[in-house]
Amino acid sequence: MQKDKQQIEKAHQDLSQHYAKLQIDIVQKDLEIESLRKELASHQVNKEQRKKLQDELDEMVLKRKALAKEAFLHSPLYEKMQAIIKDYQDKDTSDKELSDQEWQEFVAEMDMEWNNAITELCAKYQLSKEELHLICLSLIGFPFSHLEYLLHLSRATLYRKKNALLKRIDTKQDCDFEEILQKIRS
Repeated sequence: MQKDKQQIEKAHQDLSQHYAKLQIDIVQKDLEIESLRKELASHQVNKEQRKKLQDELDEMVLKRKALAKEAFLHSPLYEKMQAIIKDYQDKDTSDKELSDQEWQEFVAEMDMEWNNAITELCAKYQLSKEELHLICLSLIGFPFSHLEYLLHLSRATLYRKKNALLKRIDTKQDCDFEEILQKIRS
């Protein structure tokens, strides 16, 4: 039992170190993106250079987004979400729950990953906390069947909320939140 406990602790330390490294990589990408944006905004760039810089910036933004998602998938918060889902699947209940602080961190990370498009969507449509959480969990790729465990709502209620939200945003019912955020960013 002691050996298992040591292995779990070692795995947790490795996960924490990987998460910290990913956070450093994200900060580095942010600096590179900002530098490219400044250079692109400079008036001393001709049309050909501007196109090349824009392509480089687009590629950098995609890499940063991938790093942000990987960082989240290695975060303690994601680990806790997975534990909650597993508890509900195994025994229909969980003694774990996400705190308001954890939800705020999650939304902030997702907003950063989506270049503040989530904040814009929230401000434009006056989203409730539940709607905001539903959007963020959907964007990270959780199956819809797992959202009920994290949001403590029935699947039918979640579908109603999603459809009502899509109607309020004035999009097709089969549209997903990623498409909506892509439209906001462009």
